[in-house]
Amino acid sequence: MRYYRITYCLLPLAIIFYSNNCMSQHKVIYGIKSGVGVWQFMSLKGNPNSGAPLKRSYPLGISFGFYVENILSDNFSLINELTYEYTKAEINIYTGIEGQLNQRVTSQFLDIPVLLKYRTPALWNTYCLIGPGIAILLDANYSYYDHIYSFYKGEVNITKELPTVNIFINIGIGKEFGLLKSNLIIELVGKIGINKNQYKGNLIYYDIGEWKNVGAFILVGLRLR
Repeated sequence: MRYYRITYCLLPLAIIFYSNNCMSQHKVIYGIKSGVGVWQFMSLKGNPNSGAPLKRSYPLGISFGFYVENILSDNFSLINELTYEYTKAEINIYTGIEGQLNQRVTSQFLDIPVLLKYRTPALWNTYCLIGPGIAILLDANYSYYDHIYSFYKGEVNITKELPTVNIFINIGIGKEFGLLKSNLIIELVGKIGINKNQYKGNLIYYDIGEWKNVGAFILVGLRLR
């Protein structure tokens, strides 16, 4: 791994510890989260070869990490997270030579969202989450396979061709359950990418164009008291 990517990985830790110290007068809670999610291309160009719609599939990705929650009041908290995400986005297109090409981008991110948490006064201890996030791209691979012309297949690393730093807007809902001395947390979080990504293959028929990343994760966490 290149040195500047290591620097990007260490920077979030400094941000989390700094913000935690600045808010040390408030109650601080630590916890862990893990879950699965789906990812897709939000295409800006559609199928570059015809008017036929893109056929999407949704292979599962994974997410796990830890978080620090600063309790600001009875209803509001500020949450810093440090999360590893392994994501897959997949589409099928018609290539213009009567082929049907499956294309997949597999990515690994280090995600650092900062979330404002609002606890609803009712509705069974539910809460809402919203806030920006910075996702550092660690690795990305593009693979392709033609279902008609099965000899056309391959994989290439495209990490250098995509933005290293990605900006996301995170929106979610969650619920806390009492579990012995800890709280069990279940969350549904949507992630909307702001950055434009682009990768072009060697042939014009296999250009997946520009896209933004959009994903949704179901997370289970343990909130330590």
